[in-house]
Amino acid sequence: MKNKIKSLKSIFIYLLKYFGINPIAPIQNLIGTPKYLMNLSKLYLQIKKSSGKYSKFPSAVKFSKPLPEIYDPQKESGSASGHYYHQDLLVANKIFKKSPEIHLDIASRIDGFVSHLLSFEQKLLIGDIRPLDIKNENCDFIQINLLDENECSKLKKFKSISCLHAIEHMGLGRFGDPIDYLGHLKAINNLSKLLSVSGILYLSHPLGQKGRIQFNAHRIISLGEAFEIFRNCNLTVEEFAYVDDKGDLYKINDLTQIDYKNSFYLNHGCAIWTLKKEIS
Repeated sequence: MKNKIKSLKSIFIYLLKYFGINPIAPIQNLIGTPKYLMNLSKLYLQIKKSSGKYSKFPSAVKFSKPLPEIYDPQKESGSASGHYYHQDLLVANKIFKKSPEIHLDIASRIDGFVSHLLSFEQKLLIGDIRPLDIKNENCDFIQINLLDENECSKLKKFKSISCLHAIEHMGLGRFGDPIDYLGHLKAINNLSKLLSVSGILYLSHPLGQKGRIQFNAHRIISLGEAFEIFRNCNLTVEEFAYVDDKGDLYKINDLTQIDYKNSFYLNHGCAIWTLKKEIS
């Protein structure tokens, strides 16, 4: 009975969020409101006591329309865990050590992974199905559909390519891509074709014991399924790490310890692969 109630509660909260209603926010804001009002009063009294002494500094003494951010004091200062935090740092560090002449990235996070690469002036070609306005002397951008073999064939081959937390979306239409139930398979195959022999592909995706589509957010891919995809695309595993359901990173130094059968019993983790192209 408890599990049924918990399940119904989860569905109810999901439906509310689907329609743009966050049922947790009012509770969080209610808890933080007394502190907000107390701080507002303190600031107002300080300004009043100043008696116009700092009128030349309106940013110190002049109120405008309030923009309450009430819950922030109750949160941690940041998040040093999770899929993007770990994958972006880990893969950026690998590319920094390799320092390829030019690196191709397809659809990875711009304000995380890509910005990490640009911080050490790595030369980049960025590709995405959506347009991107980016002004940086170390990168160029091309609009490309990774599911389109003809479009991909127009590019030269690269020794270093990344595609982080992106293939799971391809073919689901979420980002304007065409609906294709084999979208992720085609994407990985085309990434392989863009690699030169012995080239390296850095790839990540949601990981779970049970492969599935959660339309239209993403797919979850098991390790066993991923291995079959790589084998069909002439890609071999060079290095592997994963982020577990709690958001913690684990590096697997012995590749024979990769749990292809059970995917480490994860529900929604993140697999981070370093793959090598064996043959053309």
